[in-house]
Amino acid sequence: MKKLFMLFGGIVVLLLFFYNYQFYKNETSETISRADFKNHVGKLAEANPKNHIETVQEHTVNKHIRIKDEPNDQTIVPVLMYHHFVEEGEKVGYTTISNVAFEEQIKYLKSKGYNTVTDQDIVDYYYNGKKLPENPIQITMDDGYESNYKLAYPILKKYGMKATIFVIVSRIGEEYLPPRLTWDQIKEMSDSGVMSIQSHTYDMHHKVMKNDSVEVSAMISDNNEEFLKSVKDDLIRSKEILEEKLGKEVISLSYPYGHYNEEILSVVKEVGFKLAYTVQSGLNNVNTNELELFRINVSSMYNGKAIEEEIKKQKELLNSQNNN
Repeated sequence: MKKLFMLFGGIVVLLLFFYNYQFYKNETSETISRADFKNHVGKLAEANPKNHIETVQEHTVNKHIRIKDEPNDQTIVPVLMYHHFVEEGEKVGYTTISNVAFEEQIKYLKSKGYNTVTDQDIVDYYYNGKKLPENPIQITMDDGYESNYKLAYPILKKYGMKATIFVIVSRIGEEYLPPRLTWDQIKEMSDSGVMSIQSHTYDMHHKVMKNDSVEVSAMISDNNEEFLKSVKDDLIRSKEILEEKLGKEVISLSYPYGHYNEEILSVVKEVGFKLAYTVQSGLNNVNTNELELFRINVSSMYNGKAIEEEIKKQKELLNSQNNN
């Protein structure tokens, strides 16, 4: 009877994955056929017959195996990128906008039916095949400025929207200009559920000269084994400190200055980040590499309608690329 139950359970999970998902990506981001994925699931079921469904889900996330929806999945995920906020009337620029402008943008997006999604929502979409709400959009903020807490956080709460802050962990509570977030502020936002706190490295957010001529992010300034170990140690440190302080898993990373390479991608994956964000302009869909997510930088030149127009333009570009 026990063997019969195990056999039945194995058949159920195979049928579930066979009919609902077409293929997945393995650790080297290669596409695997549905038949190969079926065999993979069967092996996991044999290894853990009592909890094979949970084993499959855990394995796909931990090993960066992506389960993809059917080819007609039309989900598009815009990710907005912010940095610093100031009071109305203060100096604004490419990475700094006023609180008044930010509220107008959030109010507009809300009125147009956009639904903010979290890092965990996106992990569930890419790794577990869960659907996102209609008109998903993610709001992100890089560096960890105190203005995220004082100016942006109250606006997001007011409109029932959520965001992610990528913090440079070594600078939390330290004296910098513009001022940085404190641990108390970070904890409050994290506990509220309004803000997800993720990593912008521990202390790799600075530039160095490479080959005496090119200024690059410290994160890609070398590629020897010792250097890559130092990057890995930095990322682990950032992840562990945030997890210890906030009691939540840290699942995503924003690359400093958007700089990365193939060696860094491997390190990021090895450390255990499920998502990583670039500064490259574009939108994300089912085919986007989850460690090379696109974003749209929101400068002081944008209002809500301009953001919507930029999303439409990027959608047209993405659709034209998919049709070629």
